[in-house]
Amino acid sequence: MKDAYRGMRTGEGTTIRRRESRKSSEQLESLFLRHSDGALRFAYFLTSNRDQAEDIVQEAFIRVSGRFGSISKPERFRAYLNKTILNLARGQARRNKREADTIARLRRQPTAPAHMGDASQTDLVWKSLLKLPQRQRAAIFFRFYEDLTESEVAQILGCSTGSVKSLVYRAMNSLRGILEDGGTNGQ
Repeated sequence: MKDAYRGMRTGEGTTIRRRESRKSSEQLESLFLRHSDGALRFAYFLTSNRDQAEDIVQEAFIRVSGRFGSISKPERFRAYLNKTILNLARGQARRNKREADTIARLRRQPTAPAHMGDASQTDLVWKSLLKLPQRQRAAIFFRFYEDLTESEVAQILGCSTGSVKSLVYRAMNSLRGILEDGGTNGQ
């Protein structure tokens, strides 16, 4: 009985699986040849980058072909492929944005404000900033030094956009007053 089972497993079953595998492979090759140009155009349209488009198409074919056996309607292959390309392109766009934001953030070096003359004036500005309340300093820092929008600053500080506007306005008025007095105001 054991030998009969073994013969079935390695005999007919193997041949059938090989034929199915060859047929499946040929179907996938045919689908690739039929859809790869359109898929590449679609991915390029989404990414505007040939290398990324090619990577996305390759990844999409791998993912869709891995599910090919479970796709209930093979005629919907193109729709599955396009949906996969769209999702992969969205993910790539998010990665590109994060990378660009990181690069931009790294390029901004923490330096003193732009040259305002000699070092004593720069010192005066820094000392004047230190006289502001911490919340106003934070609003000034994020709004002008980090160049964030008022809504982004509001989110960081945990307040409304109107509060950020008010904090910045009061801070700028205080700075003007301190600087007009030669830095002696507010001590």
